[in-house]
Amino acid sequence: MGILSRLFGRPRPARPTRRASPRRTPAAPEERSVAPASGQRAAPERALREGIYHPVPPAADEEIAEFAEARLEGLRGLAVNPTDRRCLEGLATSIAAGKLDIPVLPEVAGSLLSLGESSDLDNDDVADLIRRDQALAAQILRYANAPTMGAGRIQSLDHCVSMLGFEMVRSLAVAAALGEGVYRVPGYDRETRSLQSHSHEVAETAASLARTTDLCGAGDAYMAGLFHDVGKVVAYRNLSALRRKTRGGRPTELLIKKLIDELHPLLGTCFAEARELPELLRWTVGHHHVPGRVPDEHRPIVGLVAFAELVSEEPERIEDLEDGSDPALSDPDLWPACMPDIADLLEGLPG
Repeated sequence: MGILSRLFGRPRPARPTRRASPRRTPAAPEERSVAPASGQRAAPERALREGIYHPVPPAADEEIAEFAEARLEGLRGLAVNPTDRRCLEGLATSIAAGKLDIPVLPEVAGSLLSLGESSDLDNDDVADLIRRDQALAAQILRYANAPTMGAGRIQSLDHCVSMLGFEMVRSLAVAAALGEGVYRVPGYDRETRSLQSHSHEVAETAASLARTTDLCGAGDAYMAGLFHDVGKVVAYRNLSALRRKTRGGRPTELLIKKLIDELHPLLGTCFAEARELPELLRWTVGHHHVPGRVPDEHRPIVGLVAFAELVSEEPERIEDLEDGSDPALSDPDLWPACMPDIADLLEGLPG
């Protein structure tokens, strides 16, 4: 059985016919893997076993601290020297006290991020807002002229907004702002540069899928892709801050890797709560590894980000994922309407 059969419960459709597949009959509520409803807070130990990375947004500080402590407890056996132990204890203390080093978004990007589809701003207003930061405006034009955007040659902000639309320009503005400030972490330049490149690649892939499937807006998918791993940036920033504070050495590479793998959804949630990000992004940063647990309203975008990340990291593995073990691909309700588009994407991949 091929991966599309695993994904959607039916064989790959014949090509070139492009039609949405019939919607799969929803599983009974007790069979479906979903996040607990508001007010139904799972104990950290049980929740972590079930793959829940943090309580349902919005998450209270004390709940985040409980989940972080449960995660860190599982890493203590990897602390092989005093530096490692100080690292774990320092992070636990910072999270519990609500004193994490959380990056601040530049003013223009924050203003654009807070604007929704109901905004009264027109295209000229958006262009004028971006012009307040000339460095940001220049970076947006560089992103807009990337071949993956498919907009042709764009020479001005007005043209950019006109061609790409408000949502995509807003996403590009936030992308530029993240690159200018958020991804600069002393002592971890190589790691954060690689992470920034990865986030852009996932964002572009998610936006491309959104355009071809019409499951969601390309701008929203791009934004979600940009932010999905922001918790890793928060982890690097706080490791750097702890090193400066204690004047100690760098933790072992194994501990750094495991710590970031385990904590980045939680730390992304800390970032999202502190910066009051939209609900979609709060779900994305915490649940992009388990999109099946995301509410129906946001599941298509978080699912596309999860799939885009897999495509970005190991596209050659997609056809080999026969056992459905990857959380990003294990929920056949994630993309039932876009099976032909996913089929086209898979056929264009190497291997």
